[in-house]
Amino acid sequence: MTEGLQLVGKRAGLVVQDCLPKLRHFCEHDAYADYDLAGYRHASEPDRFHPDLLTATNRAMRARSPRKAWTPFMQGPIKELARIPVDADLVESSDDEYATARIDLERCYRVLTAAKWITDMSASKMLYLKRPRLVAISDSYVREMLAIAEPDPARYPWRVEYCTTRALRVSDAMRAVGLHNVEFLEHLQSAMSDTVERIGAGCQTPMSLSKARIIDILLWVDAAIASGHQTWRPLADSAGWNSILLSIRASRN
Repeated sequence: MTEGLQLVGKRAGLVVQDCLPKLRHFCEHDAYADYDLAGYRHASEPDRFHPDLLTATNRAMRARSPRKAWTPFMQGPIKELARIPVDADLVESSDDEYATARIDLERCYRVLTAAKWITDMSASKMLYLKRPRLVAISDSYVREMLAIAEPDPARYPWRVEYCTTRALRVSDAMRAVGLHNVEFLEHLQSAMSDTVERIGAGCQTPMSLSKARIIDILLWVDAAIASGHQTWRPLADSAGWNSILLSIRASRN
C-alpha cells in the first residue's frame, strides 16, 4: 500500500502525503462538523434541500450562494434529485452503475444551474450533502489540483452547459483517482472512523467519510496550503507538511 494519495492523468506521478493528520485536523477543526454533519442530519429527506443545508454550505464552505436563487428548490421534492440513487458511490460503484448515476447527476446539475447565480460550485456543494458517497465537489482548488480544463465557452455556453460539463469533469477525474487508490482510501476510512464518530456524537445517523469526500478534503487542503490559507499554511509549516500544488506553481516560475 502506498504512503499517500496517488494522482493520475495530467498529475500522474504526484502523491499527496501526510493524509491522515490532514484529514483528522480537517474533521476536528474545519468544515466537517458544520457542513458534513448538516447533510447527515437531513439524510431522511433524499429528494429535497432543507434550508439548513444552504446555511451550512454558505458558512462552513464559504459558497456565498444567494438564498433567493435556492428558494424554488426548497419548497418540496425535486424529481431530478430523487432520481439520483442514494447507494451510488463515486469510487465503489461499477462502471455501469456510475454511468447510470452520472446521467441522473447531469439532469440535476442542468436544473440547478439553470437558476440565476447557481454555478457548479454551489450546486455540487449542496448535492454533496444529499449524496455524500457520489458527488464530487467542483471547487476551484480541487479543479486546479486535478488539472481540470475549463470547458470551451464556444462549445459549452454559460451557464447550464458550461457548469454541468465542468462538474462532470471533476466527477470523472475524482473517480479515476479513487479507483487508483482504493486500498489506501479504505485504510484512511478505517483510521478515521473513531475521529468522525466522536465528532458526530449525538447524531442518530452513523458517521463516516466517503471515499469521494476523503479525496476532496485532501486535494482542497493541499491547494489551501499552496494558496497561503491563514490556517492551513502556518499549520503545514509547523508540521512539515508538503504541498503538491506549491511545487507545481514554483516550477512554473
